[in-house]
Amino acid sequence: MKPTFIGIGAQKCASTWIYSVLKDHPEVVVSKKKEIDFFSYYYDHGIQWYENQFQSDKNTIVKAIGEISPSYLYHPQAPERIYRYNPKIKLIITLREPIARAYSNHLHEIRVDRFKSDELSFENGLKNNPMYLEQSLYAKHLELWYQYFPKDNILVLFQEEIKNSSMAQVTRLYKFLGIDKSHIPSLDKEVNKSYIPKLRWLNKTTIWGSNYLRKVRLGWIITCVRATGLMKLIHSVNRQKPSTVIPAMKAETEQMLIEYLQQDVNHLKQLLERKVLPWTRWN
Repeated sequence: MKPTFIGIGAQKCASTWIYSVLKDHPEVVVSKKKEIDFFSYYYDHGIQWYENQFQSDKNTIVKAIGEISPSYLYHPQAPERIYRYNPKIKLIITLREPIARAYSNHLHEIRVDRFKSDELSFENGLKNNPMYLEQSLYAKHLELWYQYFPKDNILVLFQEEIKNSSMAQVTRLYKFLGIDKSHIPSLDKEVNKSYIPKLRWLNKTTIWGSNYLRKVRLGWIITCVRATGLMKLIHSVNRQKPSTVIPAMKAETEQMLIEYLQQDVNHLKQLLERKVLPWTRWN
Protein backbone atom coordinates (compact mmCIF):
# COMPACT_ATOMS: atom_id res chain seq x y z
CA MET A 1 0.00 0.00 0.00
CA LYS A 2 1.25 3.48 -0.87
CA PRO A 3 1.12 6.05 1.96
CA THR A 4 -0.83 9.28 1.52
CA PHE A 5 0.47 10.96 4.71
CA ILE A 6 3.51 10.89 6.98
CA GLY A 7 3.99 12.22 10.50
CA ILE A 8 7.53 13.59 10.64
CA GLY A 9 7.98 14.62 14.29
CA ALA A 10 9.25 16.22 16.36
CA GLN A 11 10.38 13.62 18.86
CA LYS A 12 8.69 13.71 22.29
CA CYS A 13 5.87 15.87 20.90
CA ALA A 14 2.69 13.76 21.08
CA SER A 15 3.55 11.63 18.05
CA THR A 16 2.40 8.48 19.87
CA TRP A 17 -0.94 10.16 20.62
CA ILE A 18 -1.34 11.09 16.94
CA TYR A 19 -0.53 7.52 15.93
CA SER A 20 -3.11 6.13 18.37
CA VAL A 21 -5.83 8.55 17.20
CA LEU A 22 -5.27 7.69 13.54
CA LYS A 23 -5.03 3.97 14.20
CA ASP A 24 -8.44 4.20 15.86
CA HIS A 25 -10.11 5.73 12.79
CA PRO A 26 -11.95 3.23 10.52
CA GLU A 27 -10.87 5.02 7.34
CA VAL A 28 -7.15 5.12 8.19
CA VAL A 29 -4.41 2.50 7.87
CA VAL A 30 -1.18 3.08 9.76
CA SER A 31 1.92 0.92 9.86
CA LYS A 32 1.83 -1.80 12.51
CA LYS A 33 5.07 -0.43 13.91
CA LYS A 34 4.80 3.26 14.74
CA GLU A 35 8.29 4.35 13.73
CA ILE A 36 9.44 2.81 10.45
CA ASP A 37 12.24 5.37 9.94
CA PHE A 38 12.50 4.41 6.26
CA PHE A 39 13.36 7.84 4.88
CA SER A 40 15.97 8.42 7.59
CA TYR A 41 17.68 5.21 8.72
CA TYR A 42 16.42 2.38 6.47
CA TYR A 43 16.29 3.97 3.03
CA ASP A 44 18.48 1.16 1.70
CA HIS A 45 15.65 -1.34 2.36
CA GLY A 46 13.85 -0.15 -0.76
CA ILE A 47 10.36 1.07 -1.66
CA GLN A 48 8.87 -2.43 -1.78
CA TRP A 49 9.92 -3.11 1.81
CA TYR A 50 8.50 0.25 2.86
CA GLU A 51 5.09 -0.19 1.26
CA ASN A 52 4.84 -3.71 2.66
CA GLN A 53 4.70 -2.13 6.14
CA PHE A 54 1.11 -1.07 5.43
CA GLN A 55 -1.47 -3.83 5.59
CA SER A 56 -5.22 -3.37 6.00
CA ASP A 57 -7.66 -5.73 7.71
CA LYS A 58 -10.42 -3.11 7.91
CA ASN A 59 -13.81 -3.71 6.33
CA THR A 60 -14.37 0.00 5.65
CA ILE A 61 -13.21 2.14 2.72
CA VAL A 62 -9.68 3.30 3.46
CA LYS A 63 -9.09 6.97 2.63
CA ALA A 64 -5.73 7.61 4.28
CA ILE A 65 -2.60 5.49 4.69
CA GLY A 66 0.49 6.54 6.57
CA GLU A 67 3.08 6.32 9.29
CA ILE A 68 4.67 8.38 12.06
CA SER A 69 8.48 8.59 12.23
CA PRO A 70 9.76 11.56 14.31
CA SER A 71 13.30 11.03 13.04
CA TYR A 72 12.31 12.59 9.69
CA LEU A 73 11.92 16.18 10.87
CA TYR A 74 15.59 16.80 11.52
CA HIS A 75 17.12 14.31 9.07
CA PRO A 76 18.81 16.38 6.32
CA GLN A 77 17.94 13.96 3.48
CA ALA A 78 14.37 13.06 4.50
CA PRO A 79 12.60 16.03 2.83
CA GLU A 80 14.10 15.34 -0.61
CA ARG A 81 13.61 11.57 -0.30
CA ILE A 82 9.95 11.94 0.62
CA TYR A 83 9.40 14.52 -2.12
CA ARG A 84 10.86 12.17 -4.71
CA TYR A 85 8.61 9.39 -3.39
CA ASN A 86 5.42 11.48 -3.48
CA PRO A 87 5.54 15.27 -3.98
CA LYS A 88 1.84 15.54 -3.09
CA ILE A 89 2.01 13.62 0.19
CA LYS A 90 0.50 15.23 3.29
CA LEU A 91 2.81 15.87 6.24
CA ILE A 92 1.89 16.11 9.93
CA ILE A 93 4.19 17.91 12.36
CA THR A 94 3.68 18.07 16.12
CA LEU A 95 5.63 20.57 18.20
CA ARG A 96 6.07 21.25 21.89
CA GLU A 97 7.60 24.01 23.98
CA PRO A 98 11.27 23.48 22.98
CA ILE A 99 12.82 23.41 26.45
CA ALA A 100 10.17 20.99 27.69
CA ARG A 101 10.86 18.83 24.64
CA ALA A 102 14.59 18.79 25.35
CA TYR A 103 13.95 17.84 28.98
CA SER A 104 11.58 15.06 27.93
CA ASN A 105 14.28 13.86 25.55
CA HIS A 106 16.60 13.58 28.55
CA LEU A 107 14.07 11.49 30.49
CA HIS A 108 13.69 9.19 27.50
CA GLU A 109 17.45 8.65 27.17
CA ILE A 110 17.61 7.64 30.83
CA ARG A 111 14.56 5.37 30.58
CA VAL A 112 15.93 3.43 27.59
CA ASP A 113 19.32 3.15 29.31
CA ARG A 114 21.33 5.16 26.78
CA PHE A 115 22.42 7.73 29.35
CA LYS A 116 23.99 6.28 32.49
CA SER A 117 25.61 8.33 35.22
CA ASP A 118 25.83 8.75 38.96
CA GLU A 119 24.59 12.28 38.27
CA LEU A 120 21.47 12.18 36.08
CA SER A 121 20.90 15.92 35.95
CA PHE A 122 19.55 17.59 32.83
CA GLU A 123 22.72 19.66 32.69
CA ASN A 124 24.84 16.51 32.40
CA GLY A 125 22.49 15.21 29.73
CA LEU A 126 22.93 18.40 27.68
CA LYS A 127 26.70 18.02 27.83
CA ASN A 128 26.43 14.40 26.72
CA ASN A 129 23.90 14.71 23.89
CA PRO A 130 23.87 17.71 21.52
CA MET A 131 20.70 16.38 19.86
CA TYR A 132 18.64 17.53 22.86
CA LEU A 133 18.85 21.07 21.53
CA GLU A 134 19.28 20.30 17.84
CA GLN A 135 15.87 18.61 17.75
CA SER A 136 14.30 21.62 19.48
CA LEU A 137 15.38 23.99 16.69
CA TYR A 138 12.04 23.59 14.92
CA ALA A 139 12.28 26.51 12.50
CA LYS A 140 15.71 25.45 11.30
CA HIS A 141 14.34 22.07 10.23
CA LEU A 142 10.88 23.19 9.14
CA GLU A 143 12.36 25.70 6.73
CA LEU A 144 13.95 22.87 4.74
CA TRP A 145 10.60 21.05 4.48
CA TYR A 146 8.95 24.21 3.16
CA GLN A 147 11.51 24.26 0.36
CA TYR A 148 10.05 20.99 -0.93
CA PHE A 149 6.39 21.05 0.09
CA PRO A 150 3.72 23.79 -0.03
CA LYS A 151 2.33 24.93 3.31
CA ASP A 152 -1.10 23.55 2.40
CA ASN A 153 0.44 20.07 2.49
CA ILE A 154 1.82 20.49 6.01
CA LEU A 155 -0.30 20.44 9.16
CA VAL A 156 1.40 21.76 12.29
CA LEU A 157 -0.11 20.80 15.64
CA PHE A 158 1.05 21.75 19.13
CA GLN A 159 1.13 19.35 22.04
CA GLU A 160 -0.11 22.07 24.37
CA GLU A 161 -3.19 22.68 22.19
CA ILE A 162 -3.78 18.93 21.96
CA LYS A 163 -3.80 18.79 25.75
CA ASN A 164 -6.13 21.77 26.15
CA SER A 165 -8.52 21.08 23.25
CA SER A 166 -8.09 17.49 22.12
CA MET A 167 -11.21 17.16 19.96
CA ALA A 168 -10.60 20.47 18.19
CA GLN A 169 -7.14 19.27 17.16
CA VAL A 170 -8.52 15.86 16.18
CA THR A 171 -11.04 17.58 13.92
CA ARG A 172 -8.23 19.60 12.27
CA LEU A 173 -6.32 16.38 11.72
CA TYR A 174 -9.30 14.55 10.23
CA LYS A 175 -10.13 17.48 7.95
CA PHE A 176 -6.52 17.70 6.77
CA LEU A 177 -6.51 14.01 5.82
CA GLY A 178 -9.96 14.11 4.25
CA ILE A 179 -11.48 11.47 6.52
CA ASP A 180 -14.77 11.28 8.41
CA LYS A 181 -14.77 14.12 10.98
CA SER A 182 -17.69 12.64 12.92
CA HIS A 183 -15.63 9.75 14.27
CA ILE A 184 -14.91 10.05 18.00
CA PRO A 185 -11.59 8.46 18.99
CA SER A 186 -10.73 7.14 22.41
CA LEU A 187 -8.95 10.05 24.10
CA ASP A 188 -9.23 9.09 27.75
CA LYS A 189 -5.97 7.23 28.19
CA GLU A 190 -2.60 8.91 28.72
CA VAL A 191 -0.07 7.85 26.10
CA ASN A 192 3.67 7.46 26.59
CA LYS A 193 3.78 9.00 30.08
CA SER A 194 7.32 9.73 31.27
CA TYR A 195 8.74 7.44 33.91
CA ILE A 196 12.05 6.04 35.14
CA PRO A 197 12.34 2.28 35.82
CA LYS A 198 13.39 1.26 39.31
CA LEU A 199 15.03 -1.90 37.96
CA ARG A 200 16.50 -1.18 34.55
CA TRP A 201 17.22 -4.83 33.80
CA LEU A 202 13.55 -5.70 34.30
CA ASN A 203 12.42 -2.88 32.04
CA LYS A 204 14.89 -3.90 29.32
CA THR A 205 13.90 -7.54 29.60
CA THR A 206 10.18 -6.86 29.14
CA ILE A 207 10.84 -4.56 26.16
CA TRP A 208 13.22 -7.05 24.55
CA GLY A 209 10.82 -9.94 25.15
CA SER A 210 7.88 -8.08 23.61
CA ASN A 211 9.90 -7.05 20.56
CA TYR A 212 11.21 -10.59 20.08
CA LEU A 213 7.76 -12.17 20.27
CA ARG A 214 6.43 -9.72 17.69
CA LYS A 215 9.41 -10.43 15.45
CA VAL A 216 8.78 -14.20 15.46
CA ARG A 217 5.03 -13.67 14.94
CA LEU A 218 4.04 -14.68 18.46
CA GLY A 219 2.42 -11.37 19.36
CA TRP A 220 -0.66 -13.26 20.57
CA ILE A 221 1.34 -14.28 23.63
CA ILE A 222 1.75 -10.61 24.55
CA THR A 223 -2.00 -10.10 24.15
CA CYS A 224 -2.74 -13.06 26.45
CA VAL A 225 -0.28 -11.91 29.12
CA ARG A 226 -1.69 -8.39 29.05
CA ALA A 227 -5.20 -9.77 29.48
CA THR A 228 -4.14 -11.26 32.82
CA GLY A 229 -3.06 -7.85 34.10
CA LEU A 230 0.44 -9.17 34.84
CA MET A 231 2.29 -6.71 32.60
CA LYS A 232 0.33 -3.79 34.01
CA LEU A 233 1.28 -4.90 37.53
CA ILE A 234 4.96 -5.26 36.63
CA HIS A 235 5.05 -1.83 35.01
CA SER A 236 3.27 -0.12 37.90
CA VAL A 237 5.60 -1.65 40.49
CA ASN A 238 8.74 -0.92 38.48
CA ARG A 239 7.97 2.70 37.61
CA GLN A 240 8.84 5.86 39.52
CA LYS A 241 8.39 9.54 38.79
CA PRO A 242 11.41 11.14 37.10
CA SER A 243 11.52 13.84 39.80
CA THR A 244 12.49 11.20 42.38
CA VAL A 245 15.85 10.51 40.72
CA ILE A 246 16.54 13.51 38.46
CA PRO A 247 17.33 16.94 39.96
CA ALA A 248 15.22 19.89 38.83
CA MET A 249 16.58 22.03 35.99
CA LYS A 250 18.71 24.90 37.27
CA ALA A 251 17.39 28.44 36.74
CA GLU A 252 20.59 29.47 34.96
CA THR A 253 20.22 26.50 32.59
CA GLU A 254 16.70 27.56 31.71
CA GLN A 255 17.83 31.13 31.03
CA MET A 256 20.72 29.91 28.87
CA LEU A 257 18.32 27.78 26.81
CA ILE A 258 15.89 30.66 26.37
CA GLU A 259 18.68 32.81 24.96
CA TYR A 260 19.92 29.98 22.74
CA LEU A 261 16.49 29.11 21.30
CA GLN A 262 14.96 32.61 21.11
CA GLN A 263 15.99 33.35 17.53
CA ASP A 264 14.66 30.01 16.29
CA VAL A 265 11.33 30.52 18.06
CA ASN A 266 10.99 33.98 16.50
CA HIS A 267 11.69 32.46 13.11
CA LEU A 268 9.11 29.75 13.77
CA LYS A 269 6.46 32.38 14.37
CA GLN A 270 7.28 33.90 11.00
CA LEU A 271 7.18 30.55 9.20
CA LEU A 272 3.82 29.63 10.73
CA GLU A 273 2.49 33.18 10.44
CA ARG A 274 1.51 33.18 14.11
CA LYS A 275 2.09 36.13 16.41
CA VAL A 276 1.54 33.98 19.47
CA LEU A 277 2.51 30.37 20.17
CA PRO A 278 1.02 28.26 22.99
CA TRP A 279 4.28 28.65 24.94
CA THR A 280 4.02 31.18 27.77
CA ARG A 281 7.71 31.96 28.16
CA TRP A 282 8.07 32.86 24.48
CA ASN A 283 5.19 35.35 24.11
